[in-house]
Amino acid sequence: MFGQTNFELILLMLVSLIALATDLARGRIYNWLTLPLMVLAFIWAYSNGGVSGLLSAFAGWSLAVAVLFPLFLIKWIGGGDVKLLMGYGALLGVRPFAELLLLTLLVASVFALLILITKGRLRSFLQELSWKAMALFILKDQKIDLTLTQQTRMPMALPIGIAVIWTVLSRPLLGGLGL
Repeated sequence: MFGQTNFELILLMLVSLIALATDLARGRIYNWLTLPLMVLAFIWAYSNGGVSGLLSAFAGWSLAVAVLFPLFLIKWIGGGDVKLLMGYGALLGVRPFAELLLLTLLVASVFALLILITKGRLRSFLQELSWKAMALFILKDQKIDLTLTQQTRMPMALPIGIAVIWTVLSRPLLGGLGL
């Protein structure tokens, strides 16, 4: 990650492990974890970068809200997942968080695809998705409900945690290669 301190990297790893444990055990990422993370991220940003740091934290937080809140509204991602990633956005700032978010969404997509295949639901999922896309984009039906009927729960803390670990561990390797 670009310019992240040891404190930020350790906090990312620690929060990711706790989120993974609670998401796997209870199916939730709790506010007692995500809300202090956001507050701490903004305090850290201001104490290390002043107003500029605070604006960077707000930009990362805003990116999380802009990308993830619509997915929450259509029930494709849980509220705890959104708040966790909002905290990461505030902690990292826009560019490192954008990388983390893209990697998270990629890992989550692969996991979702594997779950759909193993449960024999891929075909019905794609049919439902294509009908809803057609209704929305071709028929211009603005009242279409984008919530999918065959919800398959996946603990998002797992792809988030994998993306965090991958990003934290790969950054020194990529930096050493000049990438």
